[in-house]
Amino acid sequence: MLRGIEERAQGDPTRKAELQESGDYWKRLWELHEEWVIKNPLCLNIIVLDMDKYNFSRYKNKDEALETAYQELVEKTGGLIK
Repeated sequence: MLRGIEERAQGDPTRKAELQESGDYWKRLWELHEEWVIKNPLCLNIIVLDMDKYNFSRYKNKDEALETAYQELVEKTGGLIK
């Protein structure tokens, strides 16, 4: 997660403020997120995508990364999302 924040800040100077937050803040935020997903208080159908697989720096361009993530989303939903 922190690597992603750092990479976004490099590409978008307006996000550099995120880097000023302490590691404890991001750790706690992640813990709360995980807790919310596990409890799922709204009984949502939650789909988890491994966004490390879609790190834009690993692709020729942003559209290629988005298309790959979209295809996984379509597969995980059994084609409900098109």
